[in-house]
Amino acid sequence: MNFLGGMYNAPYLYSAVSETVKLSTNRIAPIEQLTEVPLAFKSFSDKAFTISTTNASSFDDDIEVYLKDTKNNVLINLKEITEYNFVATAGELTDRFVVQFFKSSTGTSNLQTSDLLIYSHENRIYISGSQLGMADIKIFNMLGQKVFSKSMSLGGSQFIDLTKESGWYIVQLSTDLGIKTEKVFLK
Repeated sequence: MNFLGGMYNAPYLYSAVSETVKLSTNRIAPIEQLTEVPLAFKSFSDKAFTISTTNASSFDDDIEVYLKDTKNNVLINLKEITEYNFVATAGELTDRFVVQFFKSSTGTSNLQTSDLLIYSHENRIYISGSQLGMADIKIFNMLGQKVFSKSMSLGGSQFIDLTKESGWYIVQLSTDLGIKTEKVFLK
């Protein structure tokens, strides 16, 4: 049976490894950096569909698993939300989805200060804590691209306005005392 022609009017969801290789089941190497698996989808009718996951929570605690809908610009944490509903257009074959795997930096810290907090609200990143002196702050998107870099004196509570796309970002704070990284979500 041909993978893409076996069942009449059944939707297709597959991993497109190359132009000619399409897989319904795929394996990836151990996750050390951002790994993306593009998924193509085709429907033969205009209707709503649900992508469901099982056992995403079985990944190690430091492995993050996300589903990105590139058409609707939505990013879903599959460890927290196990179903994603979407509407497809008949006959449209798209590379609409991407499953993203990456090792989380959250909680990884050799900066020994318990009152240091890095968090976000809307499009601001807040850094709050004791007097740390000069710090280099770098912010990376999930593709590993640096989107912000600045040296500043830290003490009390400060914020950075970041007018970037909605999504997850990694904040890296480096001082003479050490490094702290935190994953934040910007709206």
